[in-house]
Amino acid sequence: YVSSILQSIQYAIDNGAKIISASYAGPGYSQPELDAISRAADAGVLFVAAAGNDRSNLDCCPVYPAAYNLPNLITVASVDMNGELSSFSNFSMSRVHVAAPGANILTTSLSIRQLYSATFDSGADGWSLDNWVRSSSHYYSPGHSISTSVESGKYLDNMSATAVSPIIDLSEADGCRLQFEYYGSSEIGHDILTVEVSLGSTWSPRPIAVNNVSFSSLSGTTSNTWKLAYVDFGEFDGRGSVQFRFKFTSDGVNTDEGFFIDDIRIMARDPNAAEYKTCSGTSFSTPHVAGLAGLIWSMNPAYTVEQVKNV
Repeated sequence: YVSSILQSIQYAIDNGAKIISASYAGPGYSQPELDAISRAADAGVLFVAAAGNDRSNLDCCPVYPAAYNLPNLITVASVDMNGELSSFSNFSMSRVHVAAPGANILTTSLSIRQLYSATFDSGADGWSLDNWVRSSSHYYSPGHSISTSVESGKYLDNMSATAVSPIIDLSEADGCRLQFEYYGSSEIGHDILTVEVSLGSTWSPRPIAVNNVSFSSLSGTTSNTWKLAYVDFGEFDGRGSVQFRFKFTSDGVNTDEGFFIDDIRIMARDPNAAEYKTCSGTSFSTPHVAGLAGLIWSMNPAYTVEQVKNV
């Protein structure tokens, strides 16, 4: 989430960090993020960013924070064991400052396993559907989803619709996360989709993350595309009986197509996976440079950010 990035940068500034290693990249320019990194510059903090892994020229296809033009920013590409630019690495004559090893790096492993799935292709998959229906009008994976579009291709006025999962056993789970694909449209801000969880008799709403932005509910349109949403279920790790539901409510004015949901999954860490594996990416190049900058600063504590960057 952008909000988490901003909080992390401010935390580093407040606690006297000299170097921030940022192994992430995305296509969205963010003025708040730019301002936060600028504040880090004012505080004498070096910001080391991954160039990204799209095989793209950042001069014409920028990703961020790598492509910001800031005096405290070092953008890092990846090279292979022969010192050649990695095939996956972004590059630029003006925005990439240095390259470091990023191919086939041995690293600790966090493997994910699937604990539960529902696709609705052969039935309701044990779900209780109230004013939701199985639909073949739109689906993420062939050939059904569940939908609030119950009458002539639209949802109803003053609708309260719930799709309730079977009871899920998370007693052996760690780091759980719900994910699902959704599609459709509703009256923005008025006709809303929420995700709620129950451990017994009461239901509590959960934040929904889409494109790294957190929402209390979903409304509006997906612009005729399927979108992937996540809900953090880590709070329910170790619980033997967990249910969740999709709840859609509408007011008495205006209706629309409604929402379609497909490919519901609960994912968790795999405790039996190998502890180490080889990975590639500029995310692995970036810490090399951050560490080297730290060594340079330790040998030359009076150096400014600019002097460390220009070594």
